[in-house]
Amino acid sequence: MSVIEIGCFVFAAIMVGLRLTRWRGVPQSRPFTVALTLLVLGIALRHPAMLDSSWLDSQSAADIHLANFTDLLGDLLVATAACYIGVLVARAWGLDFVVPWIARGVVAAALVMVILWSISNAPTTPVRYVGDLGGPATAYSYVAATTGLLAHLAIVLTIVVVRVPAKIRLALLALGSAALLGVVNNALRIASHLAHGDVAAMRQRLDWPISLAVIVLYSLSGLIGYCMTAPKRARRDGRNRSASATS
Repeated sequence: MSVIEIGCFVFAAIMVGLRLTRWRGVPQSRPFTVALTLLVLGIALRHPAMLDSSWLDSQSAADIHLANFTDLLGDLLVATAACYIGVLVARAWGLDFVVPWIARGVVAAALVMVILWSISNAPTTPVRYVGDLGGPATAYSYVAATTGLLAHLAIVLTIVVVRVPAKIRLALLALGSAALLGVVNNALRIASHLAHGDVAAMRQRLDWPISLAVIVLYSLSGLIGYCMTAPKRARRDGRNRSASATS
């Protein structure tokens, strides 16, 4: 792993740690914190070194190719992150009643992914991208990519449509950029299965750099949110201390 890659993951880990300090004090921030954590873990499991790994091959009679299992686990974590992203968007629009349906939809997508992966050649065939195996494996990749794409797209559309002060919109720039790159990366994944050749080669080159950029930008967005809520909390704590002193 390069220094740049390590730096990206360290930055994300620090950001998650900072946000965890407000787990109790700012409960509305929890979905983003969980989403960021799951997204980082899911992307880490889909690191090229993991997907191309030969030391993860099982020598058992079942001949299970564990590198492909890390691909599945990574996609499941990203799908779960997509659920929390959907919760954030729904609550931003005041549509709390939609949250259970988002959860059901993601659970259904995850079950379909597990089934398609299990009945495909993925468990026993070494390959970098499971979707390249064709058949159920490609269908699995479509489901995984579509789930992530819809979650990121929801954020992009929300930021484009919502009316907020210029200062807030500037703060949303990192979030919107991360989501837009997430849309591009998942769209590229889908396109690489529909049109091979140059598109597949493009995905081979861009998939990991884009994934790293998504981690960094989502983490930066989390840092901005953390800093913007700090003054509000400080003022609230100050008022509470003043009230205590006068009581």
